[in-house]
Formats: sequence, structure tokens, C-alpha cells
Amino acid sequence: MEKMIDKIPEIKNARNHYHALKRNLNKERRKIKSLYEKHFFVNMITSKDVDDFELEDYISQLFQDLTYHTNKPSTKNRRDLDVIVSLNSRTIGIEVKNGNFPSENDMFQARKYAIRYLKKNKQMHPQIVWNNVKTNQEFDSSRIEDVEGNFYGIITTKELLKGYLKVKQKIIDLNTFDNLINKTGLIKFSNSVIRKIG
Repeated sequence: MEKMIDKIPEIKNARNHYHALKRNLNKERRKIKSLYEKHFFVNMITSKDVDDFELEDYISQLFQDLTYHTNKPSTKNRRDLDVIVSLNSRTIGIEVKNGNFPSENDMFQARKYAIRYLKKNKQMHPQIVWNNVKTNQEFDSSRIEDVEGNFYGIITTKELLKGYLKVKQKIIDLNTFDNLINKTGLIKFSNSVIRKIG
């Protein structure tokens, strides 16, 4: 029930303004919550607690958020790439590694699976994406030499996230990100690498 004092125009206008602000605040709070949910993968892509299948999904979401077309081959057939992403007629076949330092055989999986697609006239750039936060190791010189000689790319999830954030923060454009992510060898999004191509 409206109080008599609320009939004073100044008070009535102030209360109406307050309620409008409160509605807008709730609307903005819901928007922030929705954005946090949409970008949840940003925190999880370099998590120690993420499992293999979740990591594949988060990597797929990262590329999707950058407007790549993404595809996860059927989980029934584990003898396939984990994620396939495409942009501007270029396709990357990604094999996701999580946890321990990938063995030499594991490092060749992306290349092996990409060759199977090539036999079906589907060309793609093979790539290994490794979540190295559990061991905090980096790819060693032998693995870097192997990938350079076999024409595919390797990147850690930390570095992939760095590239993603540089696109979102407009430090680099999507075309630069795509050119770097399609490179052979060890892929980096460091400032020195970006300066060289800029």
C-alpha cells in the first residue's frame, strides 16, 4: 500500500528511478553470469583437474568462440583426431594430450590421423595441443625437431590460451591468429613472434 509520503512527486520520481536502476543492475548481473558460463573454458583449458574428454570440449569451444567451424569426431572411434577446426578453407586436425609428457609415439598421432583423411581427399594441418600444467614441462628439442621434419604443429594449452586472449583483446586479429596456428613446428604467440610478422 502506497504511503502518503510517496505521493510527493520528488519522492515518487526518486523511487521510480531507483527501481529502474535496480532492474538494470539485475539485468547486467544476469548478463555477466551468462558471459562467465559461456567463457568457462578459459579457466578450464589450463586446469590440472580437467579430464581428457572435457579438455577436448574446451579446446573445441575456444576455437568456436573465435568463429572457427568445429567438429568432434565420434567418441566411438577413438582412433581418430580429437577435434577438427576450419576457417577460410583451412582445416586443422587436433590431437589433444593431457597431463604427462607425451611420448614420441603420441606425438605422431595427429600426423598419422591426418594422413588417413588425406586418403579421403580431405587435407588438414595436423596439430598436437598439450595441457602441460600438471608437469609444467615444455616440448623438448627432439620433439620440436620431429614436428618440423614431419610438417605439423605443436602447442601447449597455455600458449593456445595466450593467442586466444590476444585476439579477444584486439592485440592481434583473427587472420594473424589463424596464420600462426597453422604453422609447422612449435607454435608461439609471444610478443616477439607477433612483432616479426607485424
